[in-house]
Amino acid sequence: MRAPLSDVSWITQRRRKSRVIKGTTEVPLATATDGAYHQGTVWGWLMGSFVLAHLPVYQDRNAALRFLEPLGKQITSHGLGTLSEIFDGDAPFTPRGCIAQAWTVGEVLRGWRATLG
Repeated sequence: MRAPLSDVSWITQRRRKSRVIKGTTEVPLATATDGAYHQGTVWGWLMGSFVLAHLPVYQDRNAALRFLEPLGKQITSHGLGTLSEIFDGDAPFTPRGCIAQAWTVGEVLRGWRATLG
């Protein structure tokens, strides 16, 4: 009889025996791209929270709009009508990753709505 999926110890034992299931994302030969993904990459979805935090502190809608403006331009240049998952951390902040990332779109729209009020 098989244990239910909620039995963590059973899952752990099966993972240890499997050559396919990996419990970690450890890569034997990490590349520069692997490190940049979490250390230097700009995540577009964070812009919504950033703008929402900026507005009450600085009360400067024009500055908030300037933060959002590059993303507004990206909607028409890369993945028409949507926003990318990530961007390079160095200028010119090239869009990378998934070209149509829902949480980036949602958070940027949330920032626009708050800014335009």
